[in-house]
Amino acid sequence: MASSNSQLYACLMGFHVFFSNPNLTAEAGFGRVAHFPCIFDARPGYHRLGNEYLIERGLGFWYPFGEIPSQERGAPTAQSLKNYAFWLANFLEWCEVRGIDLCHCSFTNDIQGNYYSEMLNGAWSRNGSSLTFSTANLRSNLACDFLFWMAHKGYRPKFVLPENKSQIRNSNIAGNQNEKSDSSQANRKKEIPTKGKLRMPTDIKVENWLNLIYKNLGESEGLFCELILLSAMRREEVAAFRLNTIPESRADWDISNPTAPYSEQQVSISIKYGTKGKCYGYDHGDKIGPEREIKIPLAIVDRLHAYRRNTRTAALKKWIKSATTLIEKQDRILNSVHLFLNQRSGKRITGKDIYSAWTSAPLPIGGWSPHQGRHWWACSILWREFEKHQKSHDSLSDDAPLNFTPFGLNVIRLVIKPQLGHSHENTTIIYLRWFADMVGSGLSLIYDSD
Repeated sequence: MASSNSQLYACLMGFHVFFSNPNLTAEAGFGRVAHFPCIFDARPGYHRLGNEYLIERGLGFWYPFGEIPSQERGAPTAQSLKNYAFWLANFLEWCEVRGIDLCHCSFTNDIQGNYYSEMLNGAWSRNGSSLTFSTANLRSNLACDFLFWMAHKGYRPKFVLPENKSQIRNSNIAGNQNEKSDSSQANRKKEIPTKGKLRMPTDIKVENWLNLIYKNLGESEGLFCELILLSAMRREEVAAFRLNTIPESRADWDISNPTAPYSEQQVSISIKYGTKGKCYGYDHGDKIGPEREIKIPLAIVDRLHAYRRNTRTAALKKWIKSATTLIEKQDRILNSVHLFLNQRSGKRITGKDIYSAWTSAPLPIGGWSPHQGRHWWACSILWREFEKHQKSHDSLSDDAPLNFTPFGLNVIRLVIKPQLGHSHENTTIIYLRWFADMVGSGLSLIYDSD
């Protein structure tokens, strides 16, 4: 079924997940979905309902009810959409093999009673082995989302969940789903999400971990890991970091505080490739998302600039040299737009490459990941600003105690939240909890979220 213009991305038992050639798909007039996966069934044929769902999820046109407020919705990441395609194809194939009508598929009898159970006991798995609770939950949650979407579109009767879903071990299957209308959902009282406490490694442990990455893997890997720590950029944002994001001429750099000591100076840059949120198209394999301005230390910008001129140039030569034709060499030169290249092959760095490099050295703390690196940046900023504030307060004769809650919230609102690209303050309240633990004061977590 796969042609020269389509890549078979995965083959389930009878359903297939494909990625088309994005350039040809865009030329045909479907640029907004050129990088989306699509599902083909066992006929084989284009699965209309499954792909309509993926398109509406991928473009941010539909969300599971209650997932996030409507005013803060954005498109899922490319990796998330890819996962949705795999999970949905698995569920659709199960329905076909078991003779389940999507229009009458129920939660209790079909998803919970059979689909979920068969994954756990190995009756529905590739090799007959039991799947993990996590895998079964993710697939079952996606199945519920899809059936809610069908009901929302009028393709099937109302999909109903029972009041008590505790029979499913370790499950939150459709835990946020309900059949309330959009208007009643919008009027729901906002709740602060329950998240675990942050546990951050010490500076020396982070430094030792980073030094090992530089030593074992090289400058490219060390730099992009350090960039996450010093900028709080996401993995995909770092992978999509462009060669011209930092102007070639140092005179064109936008230094936000040029009179400060060198170690405190920061450069303002704008990023839009790989950013989270609404999708405005694709460029060189990267999603074009909402643009935001961030600040990164001048010291690492100088090192990135030197890397661009030296190490990256050497890597690019390897990439060009490995091409077999003159046309291919020219194409590689023109399309090498990313800053970070693999030092051995010259290929662009991907999000998976970043995660592999990040976890290649002994971790400074359990659960240490690129996302935790973003948390580390936020906590570092919050603590640094607190130390400045405390020093300023101590220099005054006023003996009144510091009011830490407004101070912490101001730093989160004015510094941390814009840098992280968070759309809602509730997503950063976890930093205030960490701050409260660090200063040992009983900070109030009741705040105005308007």
